[in-house]
Amino acid sequence: MRLIKTGLILMALVLTGCASQIQVQQADSWPGRENIEASAAITALVQQASTQRQEGLYREAIYTLERALRIAPNEPLIYQQMAWTRFEQQRLQEAEQLARRGISLSRSPAQREQFEILLDKINRDDT
Repeated sequence: MRLIKTGLILMALVLTGCASQIQVQQADSWPGRENIEASAAITALVQQASTQRQEGLYREAIYTLERALRIAPNEPLIYQQMAWTRFEQQRLQEAEQLARRGISLSRSPAQREQFEILLDKINRDDT
């Protein structure tokens, strides 16, 4: 009788261990995880580029934003940051092209408005 109880307890422990391993595996491979990881990477890169731009490190900021574009080539925020960086470098034609690309990818009126503000500044500086 004792042997049967011991066997049942061992079996329960083994099954519990298997179940917890399955849960861990499922937690590591849930749908959408890649998008969140990419989003976190993009956010970090955009923040890094913003800091670089504020410090006057324009070349480094563009390089950082290009890395972000390789992760998310259709993210308007990256184009917005690149356009502002080029604007601050007085590379107005590139800034305008980036802003127009960003407008085409924008998902909200607020995003488009931010690009329009930049385009207005570019047109004022261009004349």
